[in-house]
Amino acid sequence: MERLLRRLCPLRVSSRLTEFVIAENGEILRLSQAADWSRGTRVLNHLVLTNRDDVTRLPDGLRVNGSLVLANCPLDTLPRDLDIGQSLAGLSLSPVTTLPEGLSVRVLNLEDSLVKEIAPGTRIHKELSLVHSALGELPDGLTIGQLLILDGRAMPRLPNDLEVAGRRVADLAGRALPETFVVFGEVAYTDLLFEGAGDIAVFGRLSFAGWENPHFPRSLVVHGTFDLKHAVIGPEAHACRLEVHGNLDLRGTEVGRLPEDWTVHGRILRD
Repeated sequence: MERLLRRLCPLRVSSRLTEFVIAENGEILRLSQAADWSRGTRVLNHLVLTNRDDVTRLPDGLRVNGSLVLANCPLDTLPRDLDIGQSLAGLSLSPVTTLPEGLSVRVLNLEDSLVKEIAPGTRIHKELSLVHSALGELPDGLTIGQLLILDGRAMPRLPNDLEVAGRRVADLAGRALPETFVVFGEVAYTDLLFEGAGDIAVFGRLSFAGWENPHFPRSLVVHGTFDLKHAVIGPEAHACRLEVHGNLDLRGTEVGRLPEDWTVHGRILRD
C-alpha cells in the first residue's frame, strides 16, 4: 500500500482538493465539517481554507500549530480564543473585518485587509504590520513580541500601555507619532521596509551589518543604534538625510568623513 501511494501521489496538490487535516491527537478532520469540530480542536499543521466556500464557521478555542490561510474563503467571523502558531494569512482576500477576543498569533499582516478592529488583549508574538491598513486605532492590552510596522500619518496615536519587544511604546516615542513610516523594535537584514519609502523613523536598533549597498530612504531617523559593521555603503547613502539618536557603528567599513546630512547624537564607533 505504501508503494502504491507513493506511485499515485500527485506532484502538486491544490488547497481546494485538500479535504482533510490531522489533529494533534491523530484524528482526521474533514474541512467541510469544520463547523462541527469540538471546542478546543488542535490542528497539527496548517489550516488552509483558500477557495473553500463550504467553511462558514470554526470552533471557539481552535489551535492551529501552523498558519491559518483565509484567502477567498467566505468565512467572515473568526472564533474566540483562536491560537495560531505561525501566521494569520490571506486577510487581504477575506471578508473578515473584526479580529476576535483571545486571539494569539505569531505574525499578523493587515496590509490591504478589511480589518477595522482588533480585540483588547490580543497577543502577537512576533510581528504586526499595519501598512496600508484600514485599522483606525489599536486596542488596550495589545502586546507585540518583536516588531510593529505602521504609517504614522494613518494612525498618529497609540495606546499608552502598548508594548513592543517588552518595552512600552509611550516611553520610546510618546503617544503622538511622526507622520512617516514608523517601525518599533529591532530591524535587521532586510531591505523590504525601505524599498520605495521616502521617510522612515525606527524606534529601536537598525542593522545593515555585512550588507553590500543597502537601500537608504530619502530620510531616516534611528532612535537606537544604527549598525553598519562591514557593510559596503553605496553612493545613494550620501543622499539620505540621516539622524541617529543612539550610536552609529562603522567598524569594518570604508566610511571616512560622514556625509553632510548625517547627524549622530551618540557615539561613532570605528576600528
